[in-house]
Amino acid sequence: TCALPIYETLWPGNTGAGGKSGSKNPKTAGTSFPITIVAADQFWNLVNDNPVIDLTSNDTFASFSLNHYNLSNGSITVMATLPTANGDAHITATASGGIRGLTYANYTSSGIVVNPAGQTKLQILVPGETAWPGNVGAGGKTSSITPFVAGTTFTVTVNGVDPYFNLVNSANALVHLALPAASYSVSPADEIMNGTTQFVINFIAANASGWQITVSTTAGDALANDQSPLLPVNPS
Repeated sequence: TCALPIYETLWPGNTGAGGKSGSKNPKTAGTSFPITIVAADQFWNLVNDNPVIDLTSNDTFASFSLNHYNLSNGSITVMATLPTANGDAHITATASGGIRGLTYANYTSSGIVVNPAGQTKLQILVPGETAWPGNVGAGGKTSSITPFVAGTTFTVTVNGVDPYFNLVNSANALVHLALPAASYSVSPADEIMNGTTQFVINFIAANASGWQITVSTTAGDALANDQSPLLPVNPS
């Protein structure tokens, strides 16, 4: 059985340290970095083989410049991109086939720290929505909104986020909600501190098609606007 290290510096024979030396530096969400995969024996000596490598990650939205590819002379370097901020991200390599007919054990990297990128935009979350960092295609959230009831208050959260919808704790801005005339907010403007703030909203008029809320900055960090989906409101 041979292992497939994703290594900093290969160190054959150093079985106690997984055949490698050095330490991983923290990564930035969405910024590609190189990883090298090698075929190795139980003592972490390079094996000249060409199995097919598949890469996965506990970051659902991870991407790799190559995947499902053959090693060349026992190794290859690939660019990895992890868009989700995470204090314990992992990348796993699995292998199959190869000219030498060997069976390879899967290899999972030790934890990788992925920090948020810089703040670039606002994210609004209404009841029924949950933040899902890294899910850029869905606006960084899941959504299962049910109709609201006229005259019933609810809380809206506004986050300062990076391009991948990771919360950026350093984001600081005065934010304002633009609301339809048939509604009101207990606090129409508030300051984002440590990356987030909340507003209390109360829709007065029913609207089966739905009202929409827009959030923008008026001072501090210049962050891109965001809009809620249409929010249906039933009569009370």
